[in-house]
Amino acid sequence: MKLTIIDLIHDYMRAAEDGIREMKRSFGATNLLRARRENLLPTQGTAQGKATLKFSFHGVGCAVTTEHYVVDFDFDENGECAGFDAWRLWQFAKSRTGYYGSIESQDAITSSLEDLKKSGRVGKAGKLPNPEMYRLISDP
Repeated sequence: MKLTIIDLIHDYMRAAEDGIREMKRSFGATNLLRARRENLLPTQGTAQGKATLKFSFHGVGCAVTTEHYVVDFDFDENGECAGFDAWRLWQFAKSRTGYYGSIESQDAITSSLEDLKKSGRVGKAGKLPNPEMYRLISDP
């Protein structure tokens, strides 16, 4: 089965949301970035949920590593995943060696995102935290 950019976006968003949910559950925090900034959470460590995951906060985001993938995301103003960009999607795809074989490069992802933007399927997520982030708008 040939996986598409839409499959990659869905998988990335699901992985980010799963990481956020498991960290919230593990630490009892409703807003992870706020808890980190208030020094209630370590900058890096492990969280125990359905599976063990490693995390590392950075700026307005977090990188989460599981046995299956690495997902790096920024938080929005509500403490949820702010969206995606070509770099984050490419890093996620590369961490799942061989799974997204039809997606060959970050440039290919950038081009696909531009096509999706022109078709109205993705749009800019907003100005904060990163004006280059996208959100999925419509899904056939």
